[in-house]
Amino acid sequence: HQLERIAPRAERACLGDALLLYAPGENRNSLLIVSACAIKDGNRSYWNHRGTVDPSGSGRFKIITLWPFRSRYRVLATAPDYTWTIIGSANHRSLWILAKSATLPPDVLASLEATAAAAGFNTAKLAKMPPTQPAHALIP
Repeated sequence: HQLERIAPRAERACLGDALLLYAPGENRNSLLIVSACAIKDGNRSYWNHRGTVDPSGSGRFKIITLWPFRSRYRVLATAPDYTWTIIGSANHRSLWILAKSATLPPDVLASLEATAAAAGFNTAKLAKMPPTQPAHALIP
């Protein structure tokens, strides 16, 4: 679930119910990403992306948005139990606070925002995303 974000251009039309699914790809160090969100008029928008993970374990990865263009991202922090993750773009223009649940306690969310600010992101631009419906309601 996307709880808060600084959206890239492609996601600015998203009004809520934003969901990201990450999975290992077919090849070593490859990544598959599906994102979906509600847009105006009750419709949904879906994107499928492929990416590569830096094999050094640095948390850096690249996503092919439109061949041959790639966007660079990195995992800024992850909970030990993977209940939340912060992902940011290398140019500090996009940021996502993601969680396995539709909400996080306010103190945890504030701590994640502070972590993003310490990494150089302008957290004043963070937009809260409305809660996501159950996953079965998102798939047509």
